[in-house]
Amino acid sequence: MKKQQSSDESTISTVPMNELSFNSNFSCNEDLDSLELNHSNRKFAWFRRNYLIVHIAIMLADGLQGTHLYVLYEGYNFNVATLYATGFAAGALASPFMGPLVDRIGRRKSAIYYCLLEIMINLLEQYECLTGLILARIVGGITTNLLFTVFESWLVTEHRKKGFSEEKLEIIMRDSVISSNISAIASGYLAHQLAHYLGAVGPFEGAVFFTFIALVLVTSQWTENYGSDSTEIKTVGKYMKEAFSTISGDRNIMKIGLIQGLSEGCLMTFVFLWSPALSQFASKIPDNGTTYMLGLDTNKEPAYGLIFGGFMACGALGGFLKPRLRTALHRFLSSSGLNLGNPLMKVQVLRPVQSHLSLIMAKAALARIPNQ
Repeated sequence: MKKQQSSDESTISTVPMNELSFNSNFSCNEDLDSLELNHSNRKFAWFRRNYLIVHIAIMLADGLQGTHLYVLYEGYNFNVATLYATGFAAGALASPFMGPLVDRIGRRKSAIYYCLLEIMINLLEQYECLTGLILARIVGGITTNLLFTVFESWLVTEHRKKGFSEEKLEIIMRDSVISSNISAIASGYLAHQLAHYLGAVGPFEGAVFFTFIALVLVTSQWTENYGSDSTEIKTVGKYMKEAFSTISGDRNIMKIGLIQGLSEGCLMTFVFLWSPALSQFASKIPDNGTTYMLGLDTNKEPAYGLIFGGFMACGALGGFLKPRLRTALHRFLSSSGLNLGNPLMKVQVLRPVQSHLSLIMAKAALARIPNQ
């Protein structure tokens, strides 16, 4: 009995030791997983912060260029429409080749080239030289394509190369949209201040500063990545043939391209016309002796920077409200018994609204035409 009791006691005493060993190993594994997770989170936080700083600097520089460009060219007494059209034409001709070229030479190098070219453009804009301005517009058309292809493609490829999850990529994309809106609004205010103290060239000097910040960060912090790991060498002509066959083989892609092109055409028309339209309206405002008037600067000229910032704020507000308004409109029309899934019904619902708005806009335009 004593021997049996002794054996039982020794067995009971060894069980806690085994459990302690298992718990110790489990705890160590948990600690290692926690350390790896913290390390991964720190790496992602650094990667995210690094990209967003570059993104904000680039967006600030791009916004600063858009506020006083028309005013600057008009002050030089050059044909503003020709200079604008030159930039748009250069961008249209260069756009088919940008994607393949960026993928071949590398996104980091392309980002560096973008920054260098943008600095050159903004320096040329500050001098009353027609040759330099034409060169700036041609290069500007090319860099516009680079702006919308290089940085985001580098982000996506680098994010996946580092092994971060797709959910974290969505976080960075969300943050980049938010920072773009904030940067666009802030650039309007900065442009207003720079133009007040430095004249119409002030915003372009600010653009040089912010682009230089982006250049330093890209050169020192970014690593190179390319569009594909394939060893097959494709010429630009082969890329163009593949793109043409893809577009011609799917009518939906062609329709999307046409819709996007027409939408961008309307937007570019507005970009060209908003400054002279506001200038004409400002010239018709009677001087009643007040020192301050909303929308005008101290020289009784339109406050282009602040107005541009207002445009960007409205765009950000519209993006925020769009899904909510769409949901509310869908619920309202559904509760009215309308079948919104029917395309004909959508036309019947929206066309009277569009016609009414068009009539209001036409009346407003006719009211501004002076009687002959």
